[in-house]
Order: sequence, then structure tokens, then C-alpha cells
Amino acid sequence: MLVKNYKKSKTLKHKLLNDAKFKKFLEDQKKEIEIHKWIESEKCGHDLQDQACCEWIEKFAAKYRKYWEDTYGKIFEEQNGMCCSSCKRK
Repeated sequence: MLVKNYKKSKTLKHKLLNDAKFKKFLEDQKKEIEIHKWIESEKCGHDLQDQACCEWIEKFAAKYRKYWEDTYGKIFEEQNGMCCSSCKRK
């Protein structure tokens, strides 16, 4: 569902290289978030829910994507050394 909506989106200008690879990335990332959520909730003694998810995204998402792409290959096609024509991220 997410991949279908992503591909139809007019605002997202990145080009997916491979739907299966993108799905695997999302599944792997979700597992990492769930592990982080569980560990942090255990430390606090109660379910942190979205707080732990947001914390993982802020602290680890960029590094995890780099690690994942270094291991499995790029998810998005780069244009002129940037991930898309509308941003400056490399």
C-alpha cells in the first residue's frame, strides 16, 4: 500500500529503483524501530509508543539508511549527484 501511494505521489520526486528493495528497506527499518521501542520502553517500565519511534527517526534514521544502502544498494535513483532535483541532500 505504501509503495503504491508513494509511486502515485506528485510531491515526491525521487525515482524508486526497485519496489522490492524499497519494501525490504521499509520492513527492515520497521524492525529496527520496534526493537528500539521495546528496549526504551523496558528501561522506562512502560510503553513509550510514538515517543520512542520519533526518537529513533531523529537519532538513527539517516545513519540507518546509509548503512542499509551501503549493504544492499541504493533505493532511489540519484540525479546530478543529488537524490532529486528539488533538494540538496547527497
